[in-house]
Amino acid sequence: MFLGCSAVAARSVGAGVGGSGPLEAGQVAPDFCLRDAQPGADGRPVRLSQLLKKGPVVVIFNMGLHCPACAGEVSAFGARIEEFRAAGIQVAAVSDEEPGDTREDLKSVPDVAFPLLYDPDDATARAYGLVSADGVEERTFYIDQRGRVRDAYRPDEPGGAIPRLLALNSRSAGGQKRVSKDDTRDRR
Repeated sequence: MFLGCSAVAARSVGAGVGGSGPLEAGQVAPDFCLRDAQPGADGRPVRLSQLLKKGPVVVIFNMGLHCPACAGEVSAFGARIEEFRAAGIQVAAVSDEEPGDTREDLKSVPDVAFPLLYDPDDATARAYGLVSADGVEERTFYIDQRGRVRDAYRPDEPGGAIPRLLALNSRSAGGQKRVSKDDTRDRR
């Protein structure tokens, strides 16, 4: 571990994490604190609850940049990061890929200007219900400023949900509108 951060906080940003399986819309996102593997970040700790103070956060869980589909998803977000910033949305990717491998893989995945967080034992992925016998499930979450999951999806094509995620923010005045689980089913 590193100073000032454990791998994952076992508590929620708000209240009421529930159930097994991946988190769904309406559930509270568990807080986490992970090291940033980006070159120049020097393993600085990044905590979800601190990111949420600045606005909603999109968290991309993936297997690492060595995976072509995962690299495509991260690259698609990287290519549109200015749109997310203009909308007040922060983006972070989480994987169990070793930081040195992430930095090496970044040479073939340009323009990723957001934190690439190292989840060494998949503790954060487990807290989000993404670990199974087959490994870590790829999933992207839109988390509003109250710490609630507003949307969750499995990528079917790199960046395919980006327009939907940007629209969520514009419809909800900064991610504050409450959306029920039933309201998001048609968008999965």
